[in-house]
Amino acid sequence: MFPVSGGKAALFCLSLLLLLCPMSGGKRGCALASPHITDFTLGMSAEELASREAGVCDEKFPHILCGEVVFGGKTWQGSFHVKEGALDSITLTAPVAGASLEAAMQGFRESPYVLYAAFSDDLEFDFVKRAAQGESPESMDAAFAAFLGELKTGPREFVAYFYTEPPIYDAAIRAEKEGGRADASGVACCLALGKDGVSVFITSWMDMHAILRKYQDEGKNRRVRKGG
Repeated sequence: MFPVSGGKAALFCLSLLLLLCPMSGGKRGCALASPHITDFTLGMSAEELASREAGVCDEKFPHILCGEVVFGGKTWQGSFHVKEGALDSITLTAPVAGASLEAAMQGFRESPYVLYAAFSDDLEFDFVKRAAQGESPESMDAAFAAFLGELKTGPREFVAYFYTEPPIYDAAIRAEKEGGRADASGVACCLALGKDGVSVFITSWMDMHAILRKYQDEGKNRRVRKGG
């Protein structure tokens, strides 16, 4: 699965802010016809999306636009959810294949975002909770490596990894210590691996909580069924 980045237990990254193509003379060094993920930002208008070759997927759902997006050196199918005239979320999808996973991993390695939780249908790892309880980064590195090793022991229905901006991660740790929730503005991301393929979901930190709870509940329900 994913290697633990050296020295810090939450440094798996999503490439939203860094260009993955080398720069030369102020221009990208790779000829990719489709727009790059860094060409999109939450809150941009439908007109801006259209200028990036995103068009309506289905006339029945005019608020969802589709287009190809380059991420991690690979072209993904992108869908863009527009809410009240502004981009609310992005979903990138690709078939289950080594190339798709490698592309996602490449994107993760080169961004400033940090991993704050990981779930499968029967396992979970919460960096925020562990950090709030005072666990050291070195200890979390070792524990997460063991978590990844356990994921390899058998097939899973899904595996999901959740990422956010470092200031939000720090705010979430403070909120966890106080028994609350970090109500912060910013971006959060989810990498999901399942039988239908690999997907990357990008939305606001607040909206991602519903997704995180979904995976938590699915994992808990699966563990209850196994225990019963």
